[in-house]
Amino acid sequence: MRNFNIGLALFMTLTTDASMMAQTGEARRQSLAHQYTITQLAPIRADDLKTYAYAINSNNEVVGTTQDSSWNGASAILWDAQGTAQYILDQPDSCSFPFASAINDKGQVTGGVSLGCQPYSTSPYFWDKKLGVKYFHLLKGANASPPSAINSSQRVVGQAWGDFNLPYPHAYLWTPQSQSVDLGTLPGGRTSNAVGINNSGHIAGTSDDSLGAVHNVLWTTQGAIQDLGINFGSSHVSCITNAINNRGQLAGMCSDTTPQGAAFVWSASVGLRDLSLPTGDVGATAVAINNLGQAIGKAWDSSSKVTAVLWDADGSVQRVDDVLPPNSGWSDITLTGINLSGRIVGFGTYGGATRAFVMIPVK
Repeated sequence: MRNFNIGLALFMTLTTDASMMAQTGEARRQSLAHQYTITQLAPIRADDLKTYAYAINSNNEVVGTTQDSSWNGASAILWDAQGTAQYILDQPDSCSFPFASAINDKGQVTGGVSLGCQPYSTSPYFWDKKLGVKYFHLLKGANASPPSAINSSQRVVGQAWGDFNLPYPHAYLWTPQSQSVDLGTLPGGRTSNAVGINNSGHIAGTSDDSLGAVHNVLWTTQGAIQDLGINFGSSHVSCITNAINNRGQLAGMCSDTTPQGAAFVWSASVGLRDLSLPTGDVGATAVAINNLGQAIGKAWDSSSKVTAVLWDADGSVQRVDDVLPPNSGWSDITLTGINLSGRIVGFGTYGGATRAFVMIPVK
């Protein structure tokens, strides 16, 4: 039997509102499509050598980054629902490498600017269509604070690290009304990381303990840290959370004593559930999960050959190659985001170049 914190389960149950219950019902009626189209998200300039898509919202807006042909700069980019692109931050100089990592349902974006001439330095920002770019106030001592997620209340989370004032990476929370807040660690811990935040304000991530063991954690809207354990009470040696949805479900990967891994979905009401592996594969990880409980990620075989995969809400799995049109021209596909309608974004090789794409389910 898998065990979990009863107080946390009650907390999560009480904070599940009617809309989340409706989404649960919808998840029982909907399943992932068996076929998808795949469309390149076109760059703006001809010299954008590479494009990457990292996240998609419920309005089918997509964010990511581009790399130019000179290798001396990059741009943070937004594609609208029709695939028309605009730059959020367009190559400020040859030292700066902007990226857009997450977008909420209001079309507000978070990302960062990494400085190639100043190693380990990343300045996070918030972007709004009307207000433009606003850079964060960093935690004291931080010189790198790449953000990982943004919710509908414009709350942004990520991980910060820096000099002797912040020698160990810490999870942080930023809101437009305040400076960045250090979310701290479990008692005695040194490091933490926030990987996602949902629209209820629950933050998912990890923290080590006084012995250095990494635990999965949730931060409440009041800032309290909830310990979910090293492995959520399962038989796995350890588990790491990668994502959270608006129903409070977590997705990630569990590991054992061998190099194999098991993708999982966890919830307070059900506990931890392993997701199916494609036939012939020995390990997998889930990197994103939508509000219907559908997840995406990758799987690998004993020779470390990697394949992008999709999981339905019941845990069943499909390889991306099996749901795309034959001879699509795409290879080396990496999936990064999935929205409520089942649209999936990522990047892969197309026409000999790395290109961003959107996969649209065929109804």
